[in-house]
Amino acid sequence: MRPSAAENFAALRLLTLIAVVAIVATAIYSALAGAVRGPPVSPPAAAGRDILTRFCIARR
Repeated sequence: MRPSAAENFAALRLLTLIAVVAIVATAIYSALAGAVRGPPVSPPAAAGRDILTRFCIARR
């Protein structure tokens, strides 16, 4: 038996509701996640000796 137009419309509304909820949930999650993750940023070294100390290179 073929489903009636009312049954098709109800199924379409349900699928649309599920899609809208998924899109809104994804938008909220991405907004709360913040910026894109990346490597940590360290402050620049003041002098050459500081750079060598960071890499544990003894300069004598």
